[in-house]
Amino acid sequence: MSSGRALHPAAFSLMAMRITFNGPPLRLLTLFIFLLGCSSLPPADPDRSQHLHEEAAQQTFLKNYPTAIELYREAILYAPGKSILYRQQAEILETVLNFDAARETYELALKRLPQSHLDRETILYRYGLLLAREPDQHHRAQEIAQRLSDPARKLDLQGVVALHDDRPIRALELFSDALQLTDDTNQQSRIYYHAARAYYQRGDSGAGGKALFHAVNGASSLALKKQIKLLFEQRP
Repeated sequence: MSSGRALHPAAFSLMAMRITFNGPPLRLLTLFIFLLGCSSLPPADPDRSQHLHEEAAQQTFLKNYPTAIELYREAILYAPGKSILYRQQAEILETVLNFDAARETYELALKRLPQSHLDRETILYRYGLLLAREPDQHHRAQEIAQRLSDPARKLDLQGVVALHDDRPIRALELFSDALQLTDDTNQQSRIYYHAARAYYQRGDSGAGGKALFHAVNGASSLALKKQIKLLFEQRP
């Protein structure tokens, strides 16, 4: 390769699939993440992983998301216990609306990270939000909510399940309680975004617009900003 980096055999498998099927890289990413979880990993190389991580961050800054995703994937190969790599790769996957691959990334992280890892809570929460999008996964999202120690995240996730279950009034009650329990600006923005969706679901565009305004002001997450933008463009 022109970059001079030697790739793990799994990476060559992915390239072979691209050549054979001539499909967009992101369509194959979910399958590749599954294969990655099943395949053996190369010897750990923290320095190499860090270099790849820095490249991925630069490509993310340039909004070259497909390249960033690939760099994160390779960085994970050489540092499978580094949680930030999974979180940041999944963040980009959510930003490009590849929710299946993002969910697979969170699942891989939860499989590999020890139970005592401090990032498991954040990963579980974001994983639960993705599960809540699927009607047949609401029970799993609820189970995850019960496992969260952060009360604001627990209530927010429960509210998102209610929202996807067409219970906007109950969702708004949970979001209101969640807002009282966190001082984190980005978390508040995420809750306001969820509340805006619930208001629009109820047909209250005035309250929805106000909640969306609060969501915009504090959002720092790439994926959250993208979701806010889409809701703003699609609002009634």
